[in-house]
Amino acid sequence: QSQKRSLVSSNDFFENDKKVLFDSIIGYMSTGDFLVVAVPFANMELRAYVTVDGDEFAEARFPHDYLSDKQESFTVLGSQTGAIFVHVSTSDRKEAEYGVLMKSNSNGTSFVALETAVNRNRFGMVDFEKVEGLEGIILVNTVANPKKASEGSEDKLLKSKITFNDGSDWDYLRPPSKDSEGKSYECGKKSLDKCSLHLHSYTEREDVRDTFSSGSAVGMLIGVGNVGEYLLPEDACSTFLSTDGGETWKELLKEPSQWEYGDHGSVIVLVSRSAPTDILTYSIDSGKTWETFKFTEEKTIVKDIVTVPRDSALRFLLITESSSITGSSAKTYSVDFGGCFERQCKFSPQDPDHDDFEFFALGASDSQCLFGHQAKYLKKIKDDCFVGNLPLTDFFKITKNCKCARKDFECDYNYYKAPDGTCKLVQGLSPSDPSDICEKENGLVEFFKPSGYRKIPLSTCEGGLKLDEVSDPYPCPGMEKEFNSKHGIAGRSFLLIFIVPFIIFVLVAWFVYERGIRRNGGFARFGEIRLNDNELIENNGTDKV
Repeated sequence: QSQKRSLVSSNDFFENDKKVLFDSIIGYMSTGDFLVVAVPFANMELRAYVTVDGDEFAEARFPHDYLSDKQESFTVLGSQTGAIFVHVSTSDRKEAEYGVLMKSNSNGTSFVALETAVNRNRFGMVDFEKVEGLEGIILVNTVANPKKASEGSEDKLLKSKITFNDGSDWDYLRPPSKDSEGKSYECGKKSLDKCSLHLHSYTEREDVRDTFSSGSAVGMLIGVGNVGEYLLPEDACSTFLSTDGGETWKELLKEPSQWEYGDHGSVIVLVSRSAPTDILTYSIDSGKTWETFKFTEEKTIVKDIVTVPRDSALRFLLITESSSITGSSAKTYSVDFGGCFERQCKFSPQDPDHDDFEFFALGASDSQCLFGHQAKYLKKIKDDCFVGNLPLTDFFKITKNCKCARKDFECDYNYYKAPDGTCKLVQGLSPSDPSDICEKENGLVEFFKPSGYRKIPLSTCEGGLKLDEVSDPYPCPGMEKEFNSKHGIAGRSFLLIFIVPFIIFVLVAWFVYERGIRRNGGFARFGEIRLNDNELIENNGTDKV
């Protein structure tokens, strides 16, 4: 019998203050600004509760149309600024596990579905990976045949997808036009849904730290996969590289490889993933060109490539294991690239025209807006120098905020994205009460009636399209004074808007009556027919008007 666990909080290290938040929990985790708690419910179900202050907890509301009758398991995948990503399982059949990928609103309580059949394994690990160092770029593997897989009539068929706006829109990974041998792919003339790049992901890794990207090598991704309609077994795959955050890719080797970044991505090391080898493949110019190096006389199996956590060093350790008749033995090889560079790169923020770095915009166009702004990242432009410990990611900068566009919005709670790109209400469901947001967000002054859209929390766009504010604003309960002040309906503003125009109208009406109507007989003569203006008492301009 498992031991009961409770969630307890304290403000003085449990000396005098002790508050039981939940009497019974399965577990909890802290991610970003949120604390998520898994609480047991009736009939072997689970419920998720979220807090941003550690005091007030609200139940997470998942869209019911995507879920089964019982909510039995979910995986918290982490948080972006202002949102939590959660994977809720909808199929627990062995070797056919998958579920719905969801994303929360800014306070973590209301979720919308992003993808309906994202792959997971029996341990709850999910094929979901955020590109480190970049905003809103995420890769997932989806199950293309969820119904047949859950019924057991077919094995899961996986396809990789990528988003560049935090999950609002997804697309298949665009394959390179040629492979590493300069040949075209067999499916090259087919549409993207029949010929895209697919990568083995989180659920298959021996070491979960071996991610596609590195926080210090901005924009770089390496993965093992294939070009085709579906993901193939790993032994039939190749190694691919992207240097622009997953927008474009190129094939490096016709075999699955392990990889490691060094010197912020200017050095990259590849070795065979499972086959015995005596060589490594490397690049010292950020993946532009590649060379090979024989590091041992006897072929060995490389179990891991190790460097410092920040991926900023020039030295790597190869942890190997060799097998023979007499047994196995482990060896460690050190590979140092320090002698490959003439000097350390010069960085001068005060004189940027005479150093070895420049700011660059990620993507195909410098004018591209992501999350409502244009951003640039610092990178070195000379290949004869090494970066060292310079924290390149600290020099990320937003160059301008853009006008809001459709890509800055996602579908609201109980809405789904239709094939035409619009957000429509799920049949049989109702929009959430718009005033609920007033209780969940402290200090909120106003709310709008549901439009089906909500602004992506990461977006900093200004003006432009306002899909989430199609109705007139309404004051939150208790915030009427602040609402009136914000919209200028108080004090002097009220006087200027309503009283002053009314006084002007009265004065004009009095002037017309006094100078024209009254002196020409008053209202009693309004029904008379006059053949000319000679009957006017005073034939002046005011009288004629």
